[in-house]
Amino acid sequence: TDLETVIVRSFLADISGLFRPDAYDYGVPPIVSSLCAILNTALTKFPIFTEDVIRKYIEYDKSDFVVGEVFVPGYCLTTSADPTWGKGKDSLYHIKPSDSDHTKARAIFLVQDNSEKQVTFLKDAKFIITNVQENEQGKKEIWMQELKE
Repeated sequence: TDLETVIVRSFLADISGLFRPDAYDYGVPPIVSSLCAILNTALTKFPIFTEDVIRKYIEYDKSDFVVGEVFVPGYCLTTSADPTWGKGKDSLYHIKPSDSDHTKARAIFLVQDNSEKQVTFLKDAKFIITNVQENEQGKKEIWMQELKE
């Protein structure tokens, strides 16, 4: 729909933080909850993606994981299909999506190409932490597998 198009374009723009319910210290405004629901519905229409992806995580992303922990972001987690994205110089999530019948990963870049090769997981995606390490540059790298539902 036209509304979904506007929401997806906003999500891809510099205001993507609007769609992070965990970024609101004093409660999520009702309009944000509505926008996130529309975004999630719109993303279901994008192509499924099952190849490994990477996320350069930022300071307010969760990073204090232990192996075996289940991670449920609760928002549409953005990643990159480019395996070199941030490699070596940034803290990273390495994510292995589930198979095509179960994954919540959607390839935005296959519809609207961008330099990031963006792949986004639907907001109800869940992951299990399989490894946590520090690279040679002192950056933390976290490996996770998407859980099937």
